[in-house]
Amino acid sequence: MPKLLPATHAEKWVQDVYNMDASQAQKEKIWLSRMRTVIKRAGDGVYRESQKLNAIIERYNQILRLRKLIKPGDTIYTTLDHVSASGMMRHITAHVIKKNRPIMLNYAISVITDTPMTDRGSLKIGGCGMDMGFHVVYSLSYCLYRYGVKCTGPGCNSNDHNNGDQDYTTPRNHGDGGYAINHSWL
Repeated sequence: MPKLLPATHAEKWVQDVYNMDASQAQKEKIWLSRMRTVIKRAGDGVYRESQKLNAIIERYNQILRLRKLIKPGDTIYTTLDHVSASGMMRHITAHVIKKNRPIMLNYAISVITDTPMTDRGSLKIGGCGMDMGFHVVYSLSYCLYRYGVKCTGPGCNSNDHNNGDQDYTTPRNHGDGGYAINHSWL
């Protein structure tokens, strides 16, 4: 019987893409391919069964699912469900609208960004002093598009454009995927 690999091996193998000498687009393809490979290998029994492995597989599945559901330039809508008495904790719900129907994203965001959830299914966001709904969307967007995104043209929210580059005509990759998804409060 072959030796089973630990879950940390799978995670490290996927994360090693950061250190590769390749373009952002190539890194993106390799990263997605490696996530799919880890999911397949886990099903084939290559890795030792553990809670960590299950968490890694669930995270990769949610990333792949949301990348199909949410494209760069789409908008995620957030609602504020509760603010603690001290003002240091917020409960936020996130939705995306597809085919005129809202789709709740709280569980997927929780798994992908490692954010705790409340008993009622909202995201528990700690801290204050900034737009915490934007923080939720930015964090998700960065996890989904960590190797950047192509410019979506006029209306692109990339920080490259906000920092002086107003050229929307030249095809380019933006290095920060955190701005790929738009945010709006409901």
